[in-house]
Amino acid sequence: MGKSEISVGIPIDKMKSLSKDKIEVLKENGIKTVEALLYRSDELEDLLPDLSEKTRDLMNIHIEALSLKKMWMVPASEISEVEKSQIAFTTGSKALDQLLGGGVHSMYVAEFYGEFGTGKSQILNTIMVEALNKFKDKTAVYIDCEKTYRESRISEIASKRGYDFKDIISRIILIRTVTSAELEEVVRRLYLTVEGRNSILIVCDSLISHLRAEYLGREMLQPRQHALARILKKLKDLASLYNIGVVISNQVVSVP
Repeated sequence: MGKSEISVGIPIDKMKSLSKDKIEVLKENGIKTVEALLYRSDELEDLLPDLSEKTRDLMNIHIEALSLKKMWMVPASEISEVEKSQIAFTTGSKALDQLLGGGVHSMYVAEFYGEFGTGKSQILNTIMVEALNKFKDKTAVYIDCEKTYRESRISEIASKRGYDFKDIISRIILIRTVTSAELEEVVRRLYLTVEGRNSILIVCDSLISHLRAEYLGREMLQPRQHALARILKKLKDLASLYNIGVVISNQVVSVP
């Protein structure tokens, strides 16, 4: 899901609370940046089983990583500087952009929901095309949960705006999932693509479709919501840690 080289992120070698041996162990397991360490922080205890005092050592590692990202006990003035680095992604509609305060913003997860056939996928596709046209050296990841991705749609949107269609589709990384477990694993590994392929935007069309199909009936609402919460937590962390946009769509139905 990504090349081995890193194009974004703070190298994990800057971590002073980790010995060289532990850094090598983390690198061997795909954690090469501070962002990746924070993204997979729930796995550190298993990846580093020989910590002398696990609770204290893990907390120190976590605090140092957050500090390097300016996410731990920093002056409010520095937080405002971080917020200024946010990226606004146009939806392609001036009216909708105005309602959203300038468009969809990085560091957050934006959701578009509605009934079947109301244009949710079209909005996601337009945001992606506009982003790739603006950021020529970036890629976008399209997670397709219902086989809704159509190259013809991308061509239509790009051509209408006079954009280079071939260049845009060459920078779309398409991932199709068929189960909720597969979707969750894709999201868990997504940081590798963001780091290795310089992704600026994650698009997930019909995120809840697998969960709705697999967790049937009201008695399954609680486990379904737990699974959904895990996926959304990872996507939120991804957006915040890497300053990228995450846009999802969901269909509204009358029964759970």
